Amino acid sequence: MITTQHAQARMQQRGITPAVVELILGLGDMSYDRDGSTFYLLQDKKRRLALASDLRRIAGSLEAPNGFFAVESGTGELITVGRQHRRRQHRKAFAKP
Repeated sequence: MITTQHAQARMQQRGITPAVVELILGLGDMSYDRDGSTFYLLQDKKRRLALASDLRRIAGSLEAPNGFFAVESGTGELITVGRQHRRRQHRKAFAKP
């Protein structure tokens, strides 16, 4: 995510983390301004409480002893996901085309 210096300063001043911004951008209601900008709003209290509950559950699963994996095709499609049960030999990473 590319942010302006102004946005970075406001995030720091207001105690809003980049993870929260990603949630607002991904789950918030969108509206468009006359100048071409997009406004995202995550306001509904029930929705925010449900999201917080989901995040607590996710945080608990991230504390599991093993890792997770995801496999993406060359065309960007998600092929599969899972829990890692044994150490995998990592191949040298190449930059995406």
